[in-house]
Amino acid sequence: MMLWMLLSACSFDYSLIGLSSPVQEPAQTPAPAPAKQQTVIVDPAATARLTPRPREELVRQRREQDLVTVLGDLGLPRMVAEVPDPTTSSATEAWADPTGAVRREVFAAGQGSRTPVSDFLFVIDNSASMRRIIDQVTAAFDTLQQEEVFPAGARLAVMTTMPGDLRDPRQLHPGVLLQRAAWEPGFLRLVDREGIRVWREDWPDRADQFPFLGCGPWFAPDARGADNVPCLRAHTRMTTSVSVEAGLTAVGQLLDLQGDRPLFRPGAAVNVIIVSNTHDPGIRASSEWFKELTEARPSALELRMKVEETQQVASFRIHGIVPASNCGETWSHIGPSYVQASQASGGQLTDVCTTTDYAAFIRRLAQEGAVATEPVIALGAPTSDHAVVRTDGLPVAWRASFDRRSIRVAMSTPAEVEVTYLRQDAAGWYGQRLQEP
Repeated sequence: MMLWMLLSACSFDYSLIGLSSPVQEPAQTPAPAPAKQQTVIVDPAATARLTPRPREELVRQRREQDLVTVLGDLGLPRMVAEVPDPTTSSATEAWADPTGAVRREVFAAGQGSRTPVSDFLFVIDNSASMRRIIDQVTAAFDTLQQEEVFPAGARLAVMTTMPGDLRDPRQLHPGVLLQRAAWEPGFLRLVDREGIRVWREDWPDRADQFPFLGCGPWFAPDARGADNVPCLRAHTRMTTSVSVEAGLTAVGQLLDLQGDRPLFRPGAAVNVIIVSNTHDPGIRASSEWFKELTEARPSALELRMKVEETQQVASFRIHGIVPASNCGETWSHIGPSYVQASQASGGQLTDVCTTTDYAAFIRRLAQEGAVATEPVIALGAPTSDHAVVRTDGLPVAWRASFDRRSIRVAMSTPAEVEVTYLRQDAAGWYGQRLQEP
């Protein structure tokens, strides 16, 4: 019973993130000298929410000491080292107690740190004039397979630049010439083997657009389908006459259609790569749809905000394999919309008008795309409210994501972060164990 009281007393101080604490504070607490503070490397509003006040610092340190004592009794001295899974966790080291309920993980976190949990979404202009460029991009991937340039936990996905109707995104935009394109596997969804199978069955006269079996919606950079064809090559075979190529709008609509289901992994470094020979929305100024599509086009910041409505991410960048001049389709009346989005988000760019070998660009994309810009880390398991977070040995405030799989840490500079936590799915089990005689 005494241990149960300790665990209750050491739960996370909710007041650090603007919530009332479930633990009653002592009636009389002497005012201590202000403890060393940490500054959040986020916007001012987030700093105000995360930076602890002096009295809260004292209470939190007391609870931290109690939590470490209780977790020690429950298994910390017997923790076993394990290899972190790079597809779900950005930890460099990890330990778990024999039951797996208590975990301790170490991270290199903060701006400039690298994370293996990196997502790369390719948004492909599927117009017929793009076939040569797409083939050159996939060929560059093939040449880099032996170099293993991507992070260990990297994964790729593919969709098209075709937008949905602005009034009902589930329907193809009326400006698209071929309405059967609504059944293409990459229209406002990620291309996968099931979508390819349905396309080939429903449109047998167009089955040659997707001649390969394909893979799951997200796949490793070197993954291959059951027919031994690289997944990226299988998922980028589509070419048709579409006339509307609004990649930024399409990404925004896909995020909206996801609802509360995150498109990207918790704590991931997120990369959106536009591959096109024009700029969003890719239509003439005389088109009846030009004005509405131009006005509806989201900025890089707006897309990032859509992502963070459902998930904390370590970074968000838009990259462009796009034209710098009118070498293919005419787009001067539109402006370099993809270039602007890439520059605003810190992404990489290469010019389709002059580039023939994309290996150097992809190598740079793989390396820079894994660099964090925010102090967000991906945990190995969902955390409960019972957690201790330190940077360079000092206790700091933190905030968990909706799914409890990532946390934002209050820190001003890159540092080593150590997190000791009770798994969310084990909190009840440990509570019952503590009450046993």
